[in-house]
Amino acid sequence: MYDVQSHQVVEARTISRDVGLKVADLIRTAIPGSVFALEKTDGFAKEPIYRPDAEIPPGLVIGELEEVYGDNVVKLLARHDAEPPQRFWNDVEDLVGHLVTTTWSSYETDALVEMSGHGVTKASTLAAYCEEHSIARDEVVAFGDMPNDLPLLKWAGTSYAMANAHTSVFPDATHTAPSNDEDGVAVVLEELFGL
Repeated sequence: MYDVQSHQVVEARTISRDVGLKVADLIRTAIPGSVFALEKTDGFAKEPIYRPDAEIPPGLVIGELEEVYGDNVVKLLARHDAEPPQRFWNDVEDLVGHLVTTTWSSYETDALVEMSGHGVTKASTLAAYCEEHSIARDEVVAFGDMPNDLPLLKWAGTSYAMANAHTSVFPDATHTAPSNDEDGVAVVLEELFGL
């Protein structure tokens, strides 16, 4: 959970080093060619073979997974350049879904799986925040455009799929917002708050 005003991580539900390295080993063994990157509370890290031709942003840590994996990993990313995306997503879930929460937010051309701690989703984090601040579920409005948003859209009292969302998102949303390119979130918020 990140406080935008103070620019600080307020709470982090991490994937422990032991679990993360076990997950990576299971995937790498079953699906050779899998490569990994990390989202951490203080930045990003990746293996040298993870998208080696991509531009390197400032602060990116590069090293073998065992070297760069610390106690502050909130997301483990697995990527494969040769596997069909849907098969990769399904295979990773079957392999490690009992250890971490798997999801994806890429289109069908990108075999990339995002993993967070077991049971950690946008919905579980928002639910905890709302409980702490006495906000009822039916007071929550959520927006989403990819499968990683599905738990959030199911949980929120009112939910919007963006018009350009992945097809799997629409059944779980109660409404449709204009597309991202049409500033859909802003348009809906203006309507909801009479701005």
